[in-house]
Amino acid sequence: MVNPISFLEYGRITDILMYFDKYTTLNFTVNMVRKTKDDRITYNHAEFVYYNEGMGQNMISIKRSIDCAFTITNKQGLFISIRPADMYMMQIVLKDMVLPWFAGPTRIFKVDNNNGIILKGKYTPAEIPLSEYAYIRFIPIVYTYIDESVKEGVRMYINNEDTYVDYDINKFMEFFYYIMNTDMYTAAQNMIQYIKTKPYGTNIKDVNSKSSDDSKKVKNFFT
Repeated sequence: MVNPISFLEYGRITDILMYFDKYTTLNFTVNMVRKTKDDRITYNHAEFVYYNEGMGQNMISIKRSIDCAFTITNKQGLFISIRPADMYMMQIVLKDMVLPWFAGPTRIFKVDNNNGIILKGKYTPAEIPLSEYAYIRFIPIVYTYIDESVKEGVRMYINNEDTYVDYDINKFMEFFYYIMNTDMYTAAQNMIQYIKTKPYGTNIKDVNSKSSDDSKKVKNFFT
């Protein structure tokens, strides 16, 4: 018989917001547990019993720690966080340095004689240092689809020159929307509320092993 579990057993909740390509995603993640400097595990939801002299009785105080970030991940193990501390600079760079490549008097994409798109203007790579000793750098590209049609696009380097993802203007505008419009605190609140909504353990998969016996291992976790 499967035992009931608590929302405190969840270590993290992640929403996949968009795909840059079939391997790389933009996510929003809320961590529910963390390790302290002395290597203890502490929950981001805690309850404390205290004596309230004014009420003349014990009462309970709830304290929560909101630990959230945008994350960019891919199937090759890439993981980078964009935290609230990074958002102001990220928004400035995207709005004032990257977006002007695509529209207005500073647009650097032109249509050639064959109705194709070419880069015909000067630009400066747009780089954003992140709070976790990482960076993201953008340069404009002519994005080529499988059928060889082309469109305005972006190459996004992540932490080094060998790790990057290319995507078209539509994907960039989707990314731009999330970065410019997401209230990270409200999004984290909604996701924490989702965790606290039963049923728990629905559609669960064991990622510790790829063995065919995964279903038994998952069951044993709850029994």
